[in-house]
Amino acid sequence: MQALIRRPRSGREASLAERPGLYRPTPAEVDALIAAARRHPLGLSFLRDGALDSVSAIFGTHAFVVDAARVRLARSARGGRRAA
Repeated sequence: MQALIRRPRSGREASLAERPGLYRPTPAEVDALIAAARRHPLGLSFLRDGALDSVSAIFGTHAFVVDAARVRLARSARGGRRAA
């Protein structure tokens, strides 16, 4: 199994959304999830920190969309791409 998970050149392990050959959420799906989390009573903190399966179930989306949204939120917190 470990041989199937390749590390990017940066040395860090790729998130689920970044792994090659797997479903890739569209930017529109990620935007919609972040917008829904902002409107939801549990908010962005639940999207960022909640159990992956719980967040997926609450928002009715694929776990990879949740993972991609978490990556985007982390990048925006570090001054990278702005979250939707």
